[in-house]
Amino acid sequence: VHRLLAASLGVQSLPTRLSSRRVLSDLAANMNRRHRSAQLAGRGSVQLHTLLFFAGDGDGETNGGGGAKSGKEEDAYVLDVDTSTQRLPSFTVMVPRYGIEGRVQITSAMIPGGVNDPHLVRDAHRHCIQYNDNTNTTSTKIQVFDKVRVNIWVKHTHDGTRELILDLVTPQFGVVPAVLCVEEPDTKIQPVPSSNKKKKKSKRQKTK
Repeated sequence: VHRLLAASLGVQSLPTRLSSRRVLSDLAANMNRRHRSAQLAGRGSVQLHTLLFFAGDGDGETNGGGGAKSGKEEDAYVLDVDTSTQRLPSFTVMVPRYGIEGRVQITSAMIPGGVNDPHLVRDAHRHCIQYNDNTNTTSTKIQVFDKVRVNIWVKHTHDGTRELILDLVTPQFGVVPAVLCVEEPDTKIQPVPSSNKKKKKSKRQKTK
């Protein structure tokens, strides 16, 4: 590469070996292969250390329903919503604290009527998934750029592989948000005890 750059700048002449089209094609293919391998190695390293970091928070859950789920709950932001009716509803989130992206799957257990509930609307134009109950009193919507709460944990399978899982914590479908009752502070002004009596006593002691 440096010899080709020097030849293009006119610093030195082009070597005769590099004037062959076949040699240049093989050289470019070798560089592209090494660059691709370096990218895959970097991604694999990041994935491995991410699994090691989150695996330290618990044993996770085995494929046969073994240990209990555990992990870290963090805020995340929705980047993409899959509104296809051919697949289970899901969306991609970004966790700013750790700089990771993951897919959050919406299962039948999260929705009162399952994923085939007619009240579950997949809007491709607005890039959102919305659920309205029978009485239309509660409405839950997940849209691009929305802030959600996810639980990050590592799933262990019987064959020894591990997978990073992101589960939706909030919002919950079909659940009315709890309203916090905040007590009003007591605005009564308490009388300040007067210190005149203390002053009078101190004056009497001085006169004695």
